[in-house]
Amino acid sequence: DRPTGRIQSQASDCLMNAMQRRWASALVTGGTGFIGRHLLARLAREGITATSLQRRKLPSDSGEVLVADMRTSGELERVLAGRRFDVVFHLAAYGVSPHDRDIQLMQAINTDATASLARFTQRSGSHALVIAGSGSEYDFAGVDTPVDIAHPLQTKSAYGASKAAGNAAALAIAGSAPIGLAIGRLFNVYGPGEAEHRLLPSLTSRLLRNESVDLSAGTQLRDFLHVDDAVAALLALADAAIERQGRDIVNIATGIPVTVRLFAELCANVLGKPHALLRFGALPLRPDEMMFFSGNPQAIRALTNWQPSYQLRDGIAATIETMHGARE
Repeated sequence: DRPTGRIQSQASDCLMNAMQRRWASALVTGGTGFIGRHLLARLAREGITATSLQRRKLPSDSGEVLVADMRTSGELERVLAGRRFDVVFHLAAYGVSPHDRDIQLMQAINTDATASLARFTQRSGSHALVIAGSGSEYDFAGVDTPVDIAHPLQTKSAYGASKAAGNAAALAIAGSAPIGLAIGRLFNVYGPGEAEHRLLPSLTSRLLRNESVDLSAGTQLRDFLHVDDAVAALLALADAAIERQGRDIVNIATGIPVTVRLFAELCANVLGKPHALLRFGALPLRPDEMMFFSGNPQAIRALTNWQPSYQLRDGIAATIETMHGARE
């Protein structure tokens, strides 16, 4: 199918899923982020009343926006006092960007705020909390196969460790009250709206200008997942959390690692550009480069009926089509 066919089919998917959901309102933290924007748009298409909790209100914001600085102790409790949502989606995080390395902020946002949201969900009578975890929570030293949820967690990376600590606190809090909790550890999510410095947008912008692109050798193995599939997984986890009222951890991943080189070559193929523009080996690998990063999706498949709808080439093509259309 052409990418547009898949995009058109999503409208009927949204309608059918909305009719089946047992919840009608949601809070989304991190709504101004890459995945958060897509989640809010999907909720709007399904007719679910969604409120975005973010650090500041933007001119482009639509729908209800709550402003809170999660770096400040007690701010979440103050802003959310007296409110209730069927589902709370916690996507806000600090440390994803290589430049964000303030350990105190990681602790405040990734750990303390996560615990605060678990307490809010419990106290307010909300039915479920869905946390966007990260594959970075795992220790990938010496790993060469997709990790499952029992794999040892990270203790050396401040970002991965702070995410894991926040999720551990949420699990403990959820264990003391009847709320559903689902933690979905995301891997390499790509799609329309990524930051310009990320792999797909940076490749596309240069190749469209017929400029060469300096890359590493591209031997790193990654688990690439289209953002629409990531959002669908988060919604499926919300449904399961409400239904089961359990405490579940899953990987949101394809389980199919591919090289960065193949990803770049697929981008060139979709754009009809020669591979000669891709200068593999022109950049060195970072000293701390993770050579393998992939998750086993068995747990989410057992818990829900979710599975990725995009194969990699189709997802890249759909993303480039959206990005290119926006330029014209």
